[in-house]
Amino acid sequence: MDTPTALWIDSAILAAYLLASFLIGIFANRLLKKDVSTESGYFLGGRSMPGYLTGISNAVNAMNSDVMPTYMGLALAVGLPVCWFYFSRAGLGIFLAGMLFYARWKQLGVATGPEFFAVRFGSDGGRFIRVFTSLYSVLFGIIPWMGAGLLAAHLIFGSFFGYESKALSLLILLPLMLLYVWFSGYAGVLVTNLFQTVIIVVACVTVCLVILSHFGGPAGLTASIQQAMPAETGTAVLSIWPQNGNAYVSPLLVAVWIILTGVGVGANVSVDGQRIISCKNVREAVKVSIWTQLELFIMLLLVTLPALGLLAQTPELFSAPAAEREAMYGVLVREYLPVGVKGLTLAALAAAVMSTVSTQLNYSAQTLTHDVLGSYRHFSPVRGVLYGRLAMIVVMLLAIVVVYCAGSLIRIAIFITGLLGSSALIGWGYWWYWRINLYSWYAAMLGGPLVYLACFFGLPRIPWWAAQAALSPNHADMMGICAGVVSMALTTVVTLIVTFLTPPDDMDVLTEFYRRARPMGYWKPVQEVLRRRGELRAEPRGLLAGGTVTALCGAAWLCLLIMGLSELFVGRYLEAAGFGTAAALFAVIFKKLFDWHLKRLEA
Repeated sequence: MDTPTALWIDSAILAAYLLASFLIGIFANRLLKKDVSTESGYFLGGRSMPGYLTGISNAVNAMNSDVMPTYMGLALAVGLPVCWFYFSRAGLGIFLAGMLFYARWKQLGVATGPEFFAVRFGSDGGRFIRVFTSLYSVLFGIIPWMGAGLLAAHLIFGSFFGYESKALSLLILLPLMLLYVWFSGYAGVLVTNLFQTVIIVVACVTVCLVILSHFGGPAGLTASIQQAMPAETGTAVLSIWPQNGNAYVSPLLVAVWIILTGVGVGANVSVDGQRIISCKNVREAVKVSIWTQLELFIMLLLVTLPALGLLAQTPELFSAPAAEREAMYGVLVREYLPVGVKGLTLAALAAAVMSTVSTQLNYSAQTLTHDVLGSYRHFSPVRGVLYGRLAMIVVMLLAIVVVYCAGSLIRIAIFITGLLGSSALIGWGYWWYWRINLYSWYAAMLGGPLVYLACFFGLPRIPWWAAQAALSPNHADMMGICAGVVSMALTTVVTLIVTFLTPPDDMDVLTEFYRRARPMGYWKPVQEVLRRRGELRAEPRGLLAGGTVTALCGAAWLCLLIMGLSELFVGRYLEAAGFGTAAALFAVIFKKLFDWHLKRLEA
C-alpha cells in the first residue's frame, strides 16, 4: 500500500507531464512556425514536415493505452517469441507500404486518403466511395479506437488512485487535448506526439531496468525463469522462435498474420496518409515507413520484456486466463515499481492515450470536413478550419459515448472490420491493374462481407476445421483468423469475375489518374492511349520488384535488431551478437537498396 507521500510524488509526476504536454501543444505552432488559418496549415502543417517527426507520430498513434496491458498479457502467454506477433502483423506490411506506395501518395497531390477514389474513379462514382470510406473509417475505426483507449486509461488510473468515476478520468485527459488540438491543429499533434514518445520510451526503459535489477541482471532473470517453470515451458518462454502448438504465436499463425496484414497494405490510407501527405518531399514521405517501424517495434519490445520478470515470480501466469494476464500490467505498476517510477509509468500511459486521441481527433476532423462536407459544397480554406474544429467536438462526444457503452459498440466495430477486411487484396488492384473498375469496388465491398459470413459459418462444418477449433478457445480464434484468409482469396476471385464481366472505366478518367498517380503494375492499354497523344512519360522498369526486395531487406534488418535486443535482455550475449551482426549487414544492404529505389521513384 502506497503511503500518502508516495502517492503525492507519483501524482505530481503525472501532473507535471500533463502540464508539459499542454504547454508544448499550445505553443507548437510557434516552435514549427506554422500558419493554422487555412486547411493546409491546420490539418497538414503546410505540407512541409520532416519524415522523422511524422513517422514517430505515426508510431505512437498505434500505442493506445490498451496496447500496453494487451501486449503484456500476450507476452505472459508466449514469452520471448512475442516479438513474432508484431513482426507478422507489421514487420513486412509497413515496409511494403513505404517502398511501394508512400512516394505515389505524396506525388498524387490529394489531401486525404479517401480523396484518392475521386481521382481513381472520377467525380461521380468516386464521390460516393470517397464519402463512404471517410465515414466508415471515422465511425467504425477512429471513434471505437479512441473510446477503447480512454476506457483503458480510466481502468488503470481508477485502480491506482482508487476511484470509479469515468467522468473524472475523462476530465483529467480530454480538456487538455482538445484545447491544444483546437488551437494548434496538426502541428500541435506532431510536437506533443514527439514529447509523448520520449516519455513512453524513458518510462519503459526504466521499468526494464527495475526488472533486471530485481533479479541481479539478465543472467539472474534467465536462471529465475528456469527454476520457476518446468524445463519444457521455460525453454519455450526463453526461445526467440515461435513454438508449434502455441495458440498465440505459432509458425502457422505467424504466416497467416503476414498474409492478412500484408496483403493490400498501402493501397488505402487514413491517419498514416495524413503523415505521408504532410511531408515536405517524396524522400521524407518514404522515410515515414522507416521511422514508424523502428519506433513502434522498440516501444513494443520495451512493453513486453518486463513480462519475463512476472513469469519468474508467478509462473502460473503462463497458463492463466487472458483477462488475468492483461490485468497484470496494472499489478506491475502498483506492486512492483518504486515510487517515482510509478508516476513516470502512469505518465507514459497518459501519453499513449493522448497521442492516439489527439491524432485521431485531428484526422477525423480533416476527413469529415474535406471528404464528406467538401464533396457536396465548396467553402473557403478558413471556413474549412472552423468546420474541422466543430467536427472535433462531435467526434469527441461520440468517443465518450463509446467509453460508457464500450462492451457492445467495440464488439460491433470489430465484427464489421472483420467483414470488410476480406476485400483488402483488391486495394492493390486500384493501383496496379487498369481493368479494376467501379463495379469491382462494389463487388469487393458487398461480396466480401457475404463471403466472410459464408466462411465464418461454413468452414466449422468441415471435420478437420472443427477439430482444430475445438482444441481450445484460443485455437478457435486462430481458425477464425484463418477463415479471414480464405474469405480474402474467395472475395478476390468474385471481384475479378465481376471486373471482367463489366466495362472498364472511362479512358479519360484512367489517363488522368495515370498522369497524376504514376501507378506501377499493368497499365499498358492506358499507356498506349497516352503514347498516341504524346503525353506518356517513361518510367523505370521493375519498380514493383525493386520495391518489394527493398522492403524485405528493411523488414529483415529491423526484425533481426529486435531479436538481438531480446536475446540481450536474457543474457544470451553470443546470440545477441550474432543477431546484431546480421542486422547490421542487412541495414547496410537496405540503405543501398533504399537510395537506389528512391532515385527511381523520384525519376
